[in-house]
Amino acid sequence: MSRGMRVFFSGLAALTILFAIVIALNFRSFGTPLLTSKTLWGLGSVAAFLLAAAFKFKPKQQKRVMVVILAVLGFEAVLQLLAAIGVLPIVNSKLKAPYSRVYWSSEGRGNSVRNRWGWYYPDFDTRATNRIAAIGASLVEAVEVKPEHIHTWLLHKRLKALSPEYSVLGLGNYGSSPAFYLEVLNYAKKHFEPREAVIYIALRNDIQESSPKLHHMPPEKYEYFDLDRDGKLIINPASLEARRRFLEDLEFCHGPFLRYFPTIILSHCMTLQLIRGVRDAEIRRQDQSARKARNQAESLDVDADGINLMPFANQRSPDVEHALAVLEAELARCKEICDGYGMKLRLVSVPVFPRVFYDTQQGTNWTMKIGNYDFLRPERELAAFAHSNGIPILSLGNYIQSRNISVGQIRGLFLHNGIGHFTDKGHQLCADAVFEEFYSGAVR
Repeated sequence: MSRGMRVFFSGLAALTILFAIVIALNFRSFGTPLLTSKTLWGLGSVAAFLLAAAFKFKPKQQKRVMVVILAVLGFEAVLQLLAAIGVLPIVNSKLKAPYSRVYWSSEGRGNSVRNRWGWYYPDFDTRATNRIAAIGASLVEAVEVKPEHIHTWLLHKRLKALSPEYSVLGLGNYGSSPAFYLEVLNYAKKHFEPREAVIYIALRNDIQESSPKLHHMPPEKYEYFDLDRDGKLIINPASLEARRRFLEDLEFCHGPFLRYFPTIILSHCMTLQLIRGVRDAEIRRQDQSARKARNQAESLDVDADGINLMPFANQRSPDVEHALAVLEAELARCKEICDGYGMKLRLVSVPVFPRVFYDTQQGTNWTMKIGNYDFLRPERELAAFAHSNGIPILSLGNYIQSRNISVGQIRGLFLHNGIGHFTDKGHQLCADAVFEEFYSGAVR
């Protein structure tokens, strides 16, 4: 029994050391200091303990350690079962790597595995000749639903019914904005050679995220552009490091296997993800408190759900006007990139229906002009910009209004009681709208 225990603990120690070596190589490729890494020191301590258990512990002590290990494995098995049936709380994991596990419980219920290229999407059909890159932030990544229910995949299936040469590639990056889409276009061209790009603009976030004066992220951690004296688009110098990190993240899944192997393991271990979930919940609580304090200190017009209402005000501040000008300049640059690559660019603007809309409107005869706000004003302005620059655009707010969809039905299109991301019904409507606007006349 003692010999079997030695072999068992020695084997675990060897696996721990091997995993530590892989992580060390991973850290080294990113330039992360090794000697100060708590992860490596922790793995080293575990390996040392296992070796001590193998060669120094008495049989009774070895059995106690074995019981602890079996208890941990049993706990992990229970968590895996809860995750498999979609009832595991707290955990919100979407680490990015090929075949990494995504489990999202804070809104909706995403529970799947990323594809070969690290995107939360079914496998890309790269053999089709008419490839379409669907680019956006969380509305395109859509970890709140199954990958097969995302609007871009539903569009993919409708286009496949027209011709097997169509393929839609979902390139959604949570937390990004049009400043990042310039990089995604270059990434898409490099790896997938699309003929078209459809960029989704979320009016809830994308205007404020075009300016550090309106967004909570500092330029050292987020990519921002600005306009020079001639109105030309220039990157904020403080955002160069954020751009470098984003480009590195885009290429991460195209690197060697050992580079992203630790991320795959981490994503599939629900015990570690539960620990991360508890930690991240506290970080989010502190972040929300800091945002609320900032909003109050700077007198920002933010509603109870965290929606910045300033871009929708009838009387907008110069900061909002500047942010909108930067956003339009970023989209104009996207058009230049697409033209240079021979790609067709299309835009989709997605509206926000805030709580005040549901509190004041009913039936099908509703309006988005409420009090001092016009929640479709940015949509109309983006449409005018797109038309003047020869960019086809779908204004989803106008699409919804023109079809006499009731307030109750609109609430059912979005999670979080009507103000969050798309529900399954919302994804279906978006896919249908994009198809009708851009592809209904496509040749079979």
